Amino acid sequence: MSDLIKTYDTLVNHLLSLTLTDITSDDIAWNNSDFDPSGKTAWLDTFYIPADIDIASKGVAGAQESGLFQVSVYVPANDSTGGAKQYARRQMQIMSEVLSGFATNTQTSYNGVTVSILDSTVQPARKSGGWYVRDITINYYKLGV
Repeated sequence: MSDLIKTYDTLVNHLLSLTLTDITSDDIAWNNSDFDPSGKTAWLDTFYIPADIDIASKGVAGAQESGLFQVSVYVPANDSTGGAKQYARRQMQIMSEVLSGFATNTQTSYNGVTVSILDSTVQPARKSGGWYVRDITINYYKLGV
């Protein structure tokens, strides 16, 4: 299995291990996967972006990889789920839970691969197709295999 697949699996497994308000594994759109958000009150979209892969130097095991794992948090525009105006409150709750799970200096391991979280940042909100969206960019680093 390639290093990229191992890193991706580790990041995805960590996301799935989090307890998120109104989000289950069925509410997550994965890279290159069909996903229909119809009927959802909140959902996530994920993007795995390996940015830098250095092949190991002589005498050093494995390779190092750094990149971005982006999690976009979607709630309905003008969210009034449950009959009460939510505005961006529910989205902020989900974002807080993702940010806590991918906090600076967090390490996560899966199948013998450890990925370190360098930091996570939130991008400005936007509206897209009836949804209110915010992107969380998670900067990660993995050393070795």
